[in-house]
Amino acid sequence: MGTQFSRVFYKTCCCSALQADPAYSCPRGLNSLSNRFDGRHIPRVTCKQACRARMEIKRILGVDGRLTLFSVAAGGVDAFSLMRLKETFTSAMSGNTVLLGLDIAQQHFVAAGRATTSLAAFIMGLAVAGFPMARYGTKKEWTKVVTFVTGLELLVLLIFAGIFYADIKPLELELFVMVALASFSMGLQSSIAYHMSIPGITTTYFTGTLNSIVNGTALDLVNPEEAPDTRRTLFQIVIFVAYLLSALAAAMLVVYLPAEAVLFPVAAVAAVLASALLIGGPAGRQ
Repeated sequence: MGTQFSRVFYKTCCCSALQADPAYSCPRGLNSLSNRFDGRHIPRVTCKQACRARMEIKRILGVDGRLTLFSVAAGGVDAFSLMRLKETFTSAMSGNTVLLGLDIAQQHFVAAGRATTSLAAFIMGLAVAGFPMARYGTKKEWTKVVTFVTGLELLVLLIFAGIFYADIKPLELELFVMVALASFSMGLQSSIAYHMSIPGITTTYFTGTLNSIVNGTALDLVNPEEAPDTRRTLFQIVIFVAYLLSALAAAMLVVYLPAEAVLFPVAAVAAVLASALLIGGPAGRQ
């Protein structure tokens, strides 16, 4: 009965119309609702309050939560790669490009090969995810093709973890394969973040995120009329902190529990996939 009441309540509140147009006003007589259910008093609330609360919960459990978990995965992969894959970045390609130049200059050609492999695999991941999402997806929305790409990323990370478990001290050839798999998965993830089109949110590299946080805050303090939505800036901070804390956690796992460290990013992406399958695909933040 409670579920039935909730459906009637939200249907009466015209939530779909409010979601499509935030300025929408409910019909006269429906702007405030009150009822008694199972002997309990339902507090009087406005139509917009009820529907916005519902939309906010769905947003937190939906796209915003998933992108935060993606940042957790990226921090875990980068920390693990730097510590166990001979100091190779697998999501931050700016740093990887610098390492490639340094390795070539110092004639460390094997290390340069790992950096080149990482760059190539990351670009391949971007392309493998980007083309189908551009063709079959809808910009700013979490569609079935985005869920499929997330599942592919999880599969790649599971293979990555399996290789590590097979040989916890991998040989050079295995290192190249692991670098390629990790970078490919981060390319897939970065393409998803690009598809969601949330300013300053990438989930794999954070120079632009920091730029958006600082300049958005400056605008908010000096010229509030031209500043971005404060919630957007707060979300950017959450994404950055999630990356930082996950890198710290993954690094500690590598030191004290190396066998479990490789599962850290796997668990984060698995949680994203579970959310997408169980909750569905709410639209991204506008």
